[in-house]
Order: sequence, then structure tokens, then C-alpha cells
Amino acid sequence: MIKKENILNHQNSNYQDNKEEKFLHFLIIQNYKNKQTIHLQEEIYSIGRSSKNSILIDSPQVSRIHGTLLKTTKQNNELYTLIDGDLNGKRSRNGIYINGIKAHKHELQHGDLVQFSHEVRAIYQILSESLYLSKRNTYSQKTRKKMLEEAKQTQCIPLPNPNDNQDKLERDELIRLASFPELCPNPIIEVNWSGEITYINASGHQKFPDLDKEKLKHPLLAKLRAYPKNINGNVFKREVAIKNQVFEEYIHYLNENKLIRIYIFEITHRKRLEKKLHYQAYYDITTNLPNRTFFNQQFSKEIANAKRNKKTLAVMFVDLDRFKKINDTLGHKTGDLLLKNFGKRLKICLREGDYVARWGGDEFIILLPQIESTQNAAKIADRIIQILKKPFIIEGNKFHVTTSIGIAVYPNDGINIDILMKKADAALYQVKEKGRNNYCFYNKKIEIQSSQWLITENYLHRALENKELLLYYQPQINITTGKIEGLEALIRWNHPEKGILNPAKFLSIAEETGLIIEIGEWVIQQVCIQNQIWQKLGLPEIEIGINLSARQFQEGNFVKKISQILAQTNVKPNLLELEITEKILMENEEKIAQSLYNLRKIGLHIAMKNFGTGYSCLSYLRKSFFHTLKIDSNFIREIKNNKQDKAIIEAAMAIARGFNMRLIAEGVETLDKLELLQALKCEIFQGSCLSQPLASEQIPSFLEKTFIIKTQKIDYNNINYSANNYKTLLKPSQKIRKPVQKK
Repeated sequence: MIKKENILNHQNSNYQDNKEEKFLHFLIIQNYKNKQTIHLQEEIYSIGRSSKNSILIDSPQVSRIHGTLLKTTKQNNELYTLIDGDLNGKRSRNGIYINGIKAHKHELQHGDLVQFSHEVRAIYQILSESLYLSKRNTYSQKTRKKMLEEAKQTQCIPLPNPNDNQDKLERDELIRLASFPELCPNPIIEVNWSGEITYINASGHQKFPDLDKEKLKHPLLAKLRAYPKNINGNVFKREVAIKNQVFEEYIHYLNENKLIRIYIFEITHRKRLEKKLHYQAYYDITTNLPNRTFFNQQFSKEIANAKRNKKTLAVMFVDLDRFKKINDTLGHKTGDLLLKNFGKRLKICLREGDYVARWGGDEFIILLPQIESTQNAAKIADRIIQILKKPFIIEGNKFHVTTSIGIAVYPNDGINIDILMKKADAALYQVKEKGRNNYCFYNKKIEIQSSQWLITENYLHRALENKELLLYYQPQINITTGKIEGLEALIRWNHPEKGILNPAKFLSIAEETGLIIEIGEWVIQQVCIQNQIWQKLGLPEIEIGINLSARQFQEGNFVKKISQILAQTNVKPNLLELEITEKILMENEEKIAQSLYNLRKIGLHIAMKNFGTGYSCLSYLRKSFFHTLKIDSNFIREIKNNKQDKAIIEAAMAIARGFNMRLIAEGVETLDKLELLQALKCEIFQGSCLSQPLASEQIPSFLEKTFIIKTQKIDYNNINYSANNYKTLLKPSQKIRKPVQKK
């Protein structure tokens, strides 16, 4: 018997040593009806079930033009390339698989297995004439006769070579040799209906040496006789896993011969690829949790089940609080590890049958099918919040993380996916607004608030264009000297429908939408213009404080923008004091600290606002960024005449003196608070007890009461020189000794 490796070795040596050696190419096609062996000689062959094709395959599973064979020459050797479909780019209906892998174009090699459909396969063979001629004389006449009988039984139909009618028997035997199952690179097994193995080809013996021993207990042959055998030639397909390998079996039930013939193809690589593609399509790589695609599919099924069985289900949006700070400070690697561990804890909190998926970023989503009441969802939300009290330890760092959870319930809050998820998201936003680290069920009040939020957002986009934003200025007064130490610029919105709005009504929306960047830049520019106008009117230089947002520091050119505004308006840098909270520093300490250093370097003053509300403000003070400390207004409003509160104020004053900073108590609204702080020798105050925030037009007359104006007296009552209506900047060379009154 001629082994496949001998043919290959012979061919390889002849390719290298004897390029004049003649090689014959064969395509052996078989389905349950018949087998045909085609001796390939032409430049092009079309393959399909249309009668116009060069190679006709009579099967409804094969396209009219299923494939095309092209003869090519490579390194002086003739080869055939198989193309899926025709040469115009129209592909077949079911595709072509080469050795179990789908291919649109493939350069055929000896032993390649081609699959046109479930029931039609072919083997491509390359044989040399010298190989056959050297082996031909070793066969006895008996062997020749047996080969021909077998060829008839297997319906092997050799095609005659019209160019060579001599030695037809030798040519037939050559083609017969090419069609031997022994040469097939894939295992072929035959089992009779009694369960006895009647045939195993060479590849089968090599691949599965334990077949003879295990017989029908072997996974490849198990339960073979349990499948239907009612139609002669009926083909059954199944997959079999053996250890780490996966095989695809095409099982032919041949009633006439009472045989079961099995063609076996290894598809391990294909299955791994399919598994990988499935994972990438339905799972999140970072957390190994399902992704939103998988979740949406399950959500649809569970809603259908809930509707059919009249059950209740809940959906929960879960968000990690202040995750961005960790991600930006310690890097994405640490952030990803935190997300992965957070996902694991979420799974621990769920019941069997619940689903959790990563929605994106630091957002996760949970589906609770068939809950008895909203209390079930509340218990799970509580469980999640409690399990996070234990810190995460990642790469030696300890993280205390909290979460916000928004919950919507079917059918009370909605009957489809989009509505339920929208309402769970609205509930999540409500939790964040109220301080985070909690959960909230959706309700109608949230819907009204969300609607108002969207309306406000739309108006806010137009506020800058329509010049609806205003600045008011609240004086900071030294109670000992009676002088104004500075002003704080406070933004207001002259809403077209609601009138003057305080920043609490719209700044959080500006933060969420990113409009705070544009608004913040506008505030800095207006303050500088206004400061210049006052100075040109003859007013003394005065420092003006501006509140900054964390989003402004995220802009890479933030410091450069401020420098440009100062240059354009010709305002001294020390007349601007930028106020930040400790919370801003905590967002991204390293990046913001660098920005503060650069701002101080160009001459701006920096104030820490809401001093005493954070956890580590002393460590920030040591870095010498700050000129001013402002005691938190909420603390001032609640201060009482007791030892504890007095001690806190005295400690703040001592810290300010120690770091050579001025201390301002803001939020002083009542006379008793003023007297208490004055008794503690606090000197600088800001609050409605001394002065409400003033419009820019009111500032000159207010300053006149506390400063000795060296220029001539001005009737400020008839002047409306503010940055809001000032069209062009005054040039530095212009001198205004007496402002022109309005006509």
C-alpha cells in the first residue's frame, strides 16, 4: 500500500531535483449519490449544479456556480487555485471550506479536503507518473482485478484522457490510486449495523489508535446506531469533543449495504476561533462580564417571560463614585483591575438567575428577573453598598470605593427595555445629585426634575450667545480697618422666563454638559475687563476672586488661556485670585498641583475655598500654593458659641498665620456670628451681614465709602460702565479723569 508521506516526499524531491517530472492533478468529488474523479488539465474549470459548468455537481445544496478552479504557475510548477463563486465576485450560497476553514480563495495543496456543502466533499491530489510507474509492476493481476471491482462498487467514474488512449488501464489505475481512502488526510471509519468496525483508513489509525480497543464506546462511535437510518444515504452531522480537540463527523447511513460510514474532520482551531469571536462579541475583556449586547438579548427574553407569566423584574444601573480620580491618578491598569474586582463583588451580591454586565466606563447594569417586590431589589442594592465597605487592595494600594445605584421596575416604570433603562439612569443621576453612596428607585418626581434639567440645559446653551449671564461682586471686608480687602465674582443667569437665577440652579448642569469650560473662560475675561474699567475710572486696584471648576483644569491649555486674557486686558496677575476647593485637588492631585504651580509662577493668587471640609488639606497647604484660606460657609452658618467650634476657628487662624496666609470667614449672614468671630480676632469677613453681592454698577459707590479716592469726585449714580455692556477694551494709554455721563 502506498502511503501518503511517500507520495509527498517523492513529489517534494522531484520538485527540487527534476523539474521536468510530470505531475497529474486530480479532484475527487463525492456525495451520497456517487463519486467522480476529475483529471485536471484545463486552464479554468467552473464548478456547480448548472449544466453549463465544466464540473457538474448534482446537489441542491450546491450553488449554480459554486466555485472556480484556475491553473497557475508558481516556481515553474503548475498549481490550481480554488475561488469561491465565479470570477465576477459573486460568491456561492453556502461557501467553500478548505480543511474545515471557510475560504474565499485558496491555493490548493496535495491532500486538501474541500467541502462544498454538508453532503458534497472533494479531495485534491497531486501524483507523479514516475511514482505510479515504479509501483505499477508490484501489483499482481489479482490486485488489479480487486482494485477495479472496488472502483465499481464505490462508483468511481474515471474520466478518459482524450489525448492519450494508450495504456488506458494504467491511466485508470492511476486515477484509482488517487481516489484511495488511504490517501485521504482525514479519518474515515465504517461500522456495520451490528456495531463491528469494518474499516479504518490510515489517517484514522494514526489519529485514534484506541479505536480498535474501545470500539463503540469510543466517543466517535458512541450512540451511532441511535440515530435514524430510514433513508438510504441519509447524512447526519455532529460534533465530538475528545480531550482538548473537537471533531466534526459526517455520518452516512447506507441502508443498502447496512453500513455506517463516518468522515471525520478536526475543527479545533475553528471552534477556538468561533469561541474567541463569540467572547469578543458578547463579553467585556477587562472584567470578563457580559457586555451590553449580551445583556440586551437577555433583557428582551426576560421581559417576554415576565409579560407572559405576569411577573415583576428590576433593572439597576450601578456606577462607581469618583472612579475617574483613581483612573487619572494611578493609571488605566490600576483602574481596570479595580473594575474587574468590583465586577466580582457585584456577582457575589446577586441571586442565581440574576444578570450583571459592564455597560461601559465605570457603569455596570444588573437585571433581577422575577422579583416578588421592590424590597428584593432594595436588599440587593443594600448588599452591594455594604460589600464595598471592605477596601480593595490592588498592587499594594488600598482603595475605599462607594457606588451609586438607580433602579427601575417592570411593569410599573415601563414595559420595554429603552424606557426602563432610561428611568434607571435617571434614578442613578438623582442619587449622584444627593451625594452618592446610595440607591434610589425611579419615581415621577425624578421624571419632572429630569425634564426640567433638559429644558435648563437647552436654555443654557443659548445663554452665552444671548448675553444672559451676569457677574455680581461680593465685598470681603476687614472689620478691624473697615477697608475692602477684595471682591468675589459670583455668576448669575438672567433667565428669559425665570428671571435672575443663582449658580446652584444651573452650574451643576454646566458641569455635566461641559459648558462650564466656556462659561469659566467667559467669567475670567469679564472680571479682567471689569477690573480694567474700574481702574480707568480712577478706582484703586482691588483683588477679585474667581471660582474655578475641576473641568477647567482638565483643559490642557488652561494656564495659557489665562495668560492670554491677562495680556489682552492689561490686568496685573496679582489682581486675580483663583478659588478652588479641596475636592478639585482630589480629582487629579498631580496634574492640578502642576497647574497651580504654573499659575502662581505667573503671579496669580490662589485661595483654598471651603477650608476644613476635606481630609488632607494640611498636606496641600505645605506645598505653598495658597495665599488665602476661606473657612467653609456652611460651617460658619452653623457655628455655635462653644469650646469645640471656637477651637476650630482658632486652629484655622493659627494655620493661616503659620503659612503666612490671610483668612476669610465667608457666609457671615447674622450679627451674632459676626460678633462671635470678631471676639475670636477673625478680621476679614464675607457675607450678607456686611454686604449682599452687588452689580458691577454698584461697586464704585461702595468702594468710595471705604477708600480715599484721589481722583475728582464722580457722580456714579449716572454711570453704567460695566463689562457686560462695554463693547471694546480701553487702550492702556487712555486716561479717564472724568467719565462721560449718559445722555
